[in-house]
Amino acid sequence: MKRFLIYSFIIIIAGLFTGSNFVFADDSGADEWSDMLDFDRSWRTNQQSITDEEFERVMKKYEKKKKPKKYEFEANESRDSLNDMSILNDIANHSPILLFPADFTSYEGDYIPAGYYKLNYMESDKNHYIVLTQGRKVCAKLKMNQTKDDFKSESIQFAEIRPNDNETMKLIYGNLDLNLYKDLYIKY
Repeated sequence: MKRFLIYSFIIIIAGLFTGSNFVFADDSGADEWSDMLDFDRSWRTNQQSITDEEFERVMKKYEKKKKPKKYEFEANESRDSLNDMSILNDIANHSPILLFPADFTSYEGDYIPAGYYKLNYMESDKNHYIVLTQGRKVCAKLKMNQTKDDFKSESIQFAEIRPNDNETMKLIYGNLDLNLYKDLYIKY
């Protein structure tokens, strides 16, 4: 620490004796950008002032060149497609993200640690599955049970974990086509 103070003192004294000027923030010209009333700056930078008539003439010329955008539809898309159910199908294809608040195990022995999971529905061999993923990693593939119960959900697509009792919770999933559920055991 003593060396630092000695060296900084020597540099300051040397600067004073050599006649060099120290530059501070006020001397750097940093406040010029906010000086809006500097009229003589324009002749120094060869800028020309523009009159209102010149500005209006240029704007009118620009507006004449401007063409309205034409919305083009694909060959298989009609103009009435915005009114059909395709918007609902897009919502139904969206995968929900669900928080598992504790570690779980399924009846089949699948272990699910606590965390956030993206739920993807999959059907194979007339069985329904929910694939739990984190990023690109598949964490679990749960065989689900189909039901007619919509679990009193007001959403088109839903996923939720509801408590059954002190030892189990029910994973429910639903979309436009079906409703699924799975009992999961809380791992203590």
